[in-house]
Amino acid sequence: DADLVRQYLEREVESLDVSWDDLVAHGFINAEKRVFWLPAFAMRFSSHVNAVSKLHRDVSRRMWSSLFPERPETEIPVGYVTNGVHYSWVSEPINQLLERHIGPDYVRCPDRPERWAEVLGVDDEEMWQAHHRNKQSLITFIRKKLADDLAARGYVEPKILKLTRALNPEYLTIVFARRFARYKRPTLILKDKDRLAKILSNSTKPVQLIFAGKAHPADSLGKSMIKEIVDFAKTYELEDRVVFVENYDINVARHLVWGADVWLNNPIRENEASGTSGMKAALNGVLNMSVLDGWWPEAYNGKNGWAITGAGYHSQLEMQEAAEAAQIYDLIEESITESFYDRNEAGVPVRWTEMMKESISSVGCRFNMGRVFAEYTDKLYMPATTALDALTRENYASLRHALRSMQEVQTYWDRIAIGGLATSVDKKEVVTEGERVKITCELRLHGAPPDLFTVELFCLLHDQNEHKIIPMRPRNVGTVAIVFECEFEMAGRGLFSMNARIKPASPILQDLYPEMVKWAQ
Repeated sequence: DADLVRQYLEREVESLDVSWDDLVAHGFINAEKRVFWLPAFAMRFSSHVNAVSKLHRDVSRRMWSSLFPERPETEIPVGYVTNGVHYSWVSEPINQLLERHIGPDYVRCPDRPERWAEVLGVDDEEMWQAHHRNKQSLITFIRKKLADDLAARGYVEPKILKLTRALNPEYLTIVFARRFARYKRPTLILKDKDRLAKILSNSTKPVQLIFAGKAHPADSLGKSMIKEIVDFAKTYELEDRVVFVENYDINVARHLVWGADVWLNNPIRENEASGTSGMKAALNGVLNMSVLDGWWPEAYNGKNGWAITGAGYHSQLEMQEAAEAAQIYDLIEESITESFYDRNEAGVPVRWTEMMKESISSVGCRFNMGRVFAEYTDKLYMPATTALDALTRENYASLRHALRSMQEVQTYWDRIAIGGLATSVDKKEVVTEGERVKITCELRLHGAPPDLFTVELFCLLHDQNEHKIIPMRPRNVGTVAIVFECEFEMAGRGLFSMNARIKPASPILQDLYPEMVKWAQ
């Protein structure tokens, strides 16, 4: 509520000799003055904006495109640094294994995939034994926790003994552990309860489910999803196969990411910014079964887990969820249990351990905090520091010059125009790769000094998913207009589009005012 913001901040702002109306306008979207958007305000005053995964960047660019109406989506100033996790989430059995096979300094090799590839050579039985120790520890931990929780609630001893016999360390164990929010869909796997019950109670390939998490106290839907899980276990008499772990905290989380066989993640796609619990699990050889959302599209390689993709064939949410639930059941029945229960003479599921090793190797070398810190430093902090140093040097001389230029740019901005775009292939239906294309356009100055502006060709490539910027140079300079030109070689295939545009010539103004763009008409 913009009026509420005014009530608390207007006096403070104006005490700084800053116009309240000018400042608050940076928090409006599409000139709607009733709502003050803090994200919009922050983006307009930030030198860099980053998402926490590649897909999150794409979604954020679409979400905030109205702040930059003259910019194509690929050029909305939002970058990304995908999240990572710290090696302290690695369990001791897996840590010992990594130290033996990669080296005690493996935590200092975040960007060396050749070192992490050495995990692929670990003996399958050794890998399985390390995981089995984690799994046994998880089952023991949950049984004790259940006993303590039930005793605290006044359950009698025989009931406690019955319920704490839940879970078997030899059964395939699927874990869903995270905040119970609607978009995370904790109960998606319960969509077809009869089919799920048959999967869980399969006599030759049994499956067990562990749920953990919390709902916000005011979130009645989140709490109802927890109740649905508990009721399902009671109704179908599966309390030994389906467990909800209460009072989810970091200690519970550690045991779960260490000891699960499969880590289930099924948010509504494009709602999960990144997600890190799956990274923690993968570092311990746990296999992810996840919607291709957040970090998973960057990590999934077909050998380190499973992708839930059924929603892509439907536009309605209800149909999407039915398709995704069906795919989860299919994956469990046809792929996951088949691999898990396929054992060699030593009782080791070799296909499974091969995937475990791939999970550790592929995720460990990329989704770690070493890489995260390096990318924040290289992509964001150092460029911001360098830019600030340039602006403040010699008592802000370059900034003062840029602001004087801005006054001139604003004087002529509404008058100047760009048009007359022409190409050497205008009459061709098909342009082939490698062909050289010449572009011309005309900048009409209407009295503006030509050095205030720069002209460039903007090209959308590869079916509009990437862009390229080509500077245009003046060819004929007149008093009223200037003809600009450039030439380039066609590369790649797919839909290709282009247009010329003008921007302030000052790089500082281009950074400060990314919305200042005019396109050829």
